[in-house]
Amino acid sequence: MEDRHWIVRLATVNSVTDICNYVGRHADDVRAAISAPEIVQKVVSRLGDPDVDVREAAVRSVAELLGHDDVREAIAAQELQVLSLLCNPVDNVRLAAVTFTAEILEYDDVRSTIAALQIIQSVVSQMADPDWCVRVAAVKCVAELWKHDDVRFAITAAEVVEKVVFLLSDPDEEVREVAVKLVAEVSKYGKRTALRRP
Repeated sequence: MEDRHWIVRLATVNSVTDICNYVGRHADDVRAAISAPEIVQKVVSRLGDPDVDVREAAVRSVAELLGHDDVREAIAAQELQVLSLLCNPVDNVRLAAVTFTAEILEYDDVRSTIAALQIIQSVVSQMADPDWCVRVAAVKCVAELWKHDDVRFAITAAEVVEKVVFLLSDPDEEVREVAVKLVAEVSKYGKRTALRRP
């Protein structure tokens, strides 16, 4: 997965996805092999690949891997790597990292790991990202967090709510749209008193 040619890296990431979805004889043994920490770490690291096709393949691969109970634990263990990708200077890498974070939050058994305060704070900070695509993804990720009682406490701080409401004036229409939806969702939980425009 670290080959200098992007097409080789892409093919390798895609092959991990294919192997994970193998349903023939010894399927459990096959998945056990690819859930080895070193393999999962390499797949997650491709979220930061310089090539956009490889990054997108890594997001798809991680989403597929998350669907298997026996692989999720290994993915959740990549928490620190995800945190570094959320702070990457390349906007498309940050976008891939936010997308990955939103995917993994769907699973109860790993949410307690991925929802560490540092990661939540990092995703929240992406709502002010210079790239509108990253802002949209970050707001959607926060909305995903908001659905879960066990992590909602971490994103109810006034500063977070203010950031979301501030995006109602964002220059990008799609950012404004997702911000409106999130504000409406927050309001359902009796947080109206915190929803004041900065």
